[in-house]
Amino acid sequence: MSRCLESILEQTVSDYELILVDDGCPEGCGAICDTYAQNYPQVRVIHQQNGGLSAARNAGIALAQGDYITFVDSDDALLPNTYAENMRILLANPEIDILEYPVHEYFNGPRSKRLTFVPRKVKGDGVFRDWVRHRGYDHAYAWNKIYKRHLFHTLRYPEGENFEDVFLTPQLYERCKCAYYSNAGEYLYYDRAGSISNTPSLEAIALLLRNRVTLYQMVKERHGMRAESYYILTQIIDSLTDIRKFKGQGEATYRQTLKTLGSASLPLTALLAMKLPLKRKLKFLIAATVGINTHCRILAHS
Repeated sequence: MSRCLESILEQTVSDYELILVDDGCPEGCGAICDTYAQNYPQVRVIHQQNGGLSAARNAGIALAQGDYITFVDSDDALLPNTYAENMRILLANPEIDILEYPVHEYFNGPRSKRLTFVPRKVKGDGVFRDWVRHRGYDHAYAWNKIYKRHLFHTLRYPEGENFEDVFLTPQLYERCKCAYYSNAGEYLYYDRAGSISNTPSLEAIALLLRNRVTLYQMVKERHGMRAESYYILTQIIDSLTDIRKFKGQGEATYRQTLKTLGSASLPLTALLAMKLPLKRKLKFLIAATVGINTHCRILAHS
């Protein structure tokens, strides 16, 4: 936690508030938060019962007073000058609603990789369409973005759930009228044992599946975005396959999802046209030729 806080307090910006949410962690986090609040006037602390990550973020959103909001998980950190460089962009372009900046995923772990962007601005009604076409949902993280606070006017993260950002981020981009993709700074997302991505559970996969289905329905109903919807459908198929691996425990969720998808299918012509690695295209040949249900049953037992 101290590594995270020091990386924020060492940022070369001064006009900000740092809201720390102590949600009852038994490791003395509340006392650490209070110590920082005593030593740094820009630090404010919320003490509340443990309600999960969404409840903590929502509490911070409710208390925030600035024009912009951003998030940092307590296990992660920032490279120096990340906020200064990106706030310089935002102040020079006040029309930007969401700015996304680079992230080093699984930092210090075997899956370590950097996500970077070619600087660009997207305006108007095409922001959400552009986000989908560039597969922004593959990095729908809450934390490597800076948001105009007004975007959260009637939106909050769903409490008591995992993959809450996969649920809310598409809605934020739907409201966004101007997005910017920055190559400045970097968020360090540390690889940690016990994280949701390292230890997936049936409940977590089911929630990820539900959020992917919601996004799929948002996209497929938009004019001219059918091709984009097929990429999301492949991710849904992956999640359905993972649920079948739990040997019947998730059968009700699996069946309900197939019912929700209705006649959805992955046409062979669409699969061949998709920009996917050859290995992944070959994987989905089963779904494209004999159907989603058969695909999931075969791969779940392979």
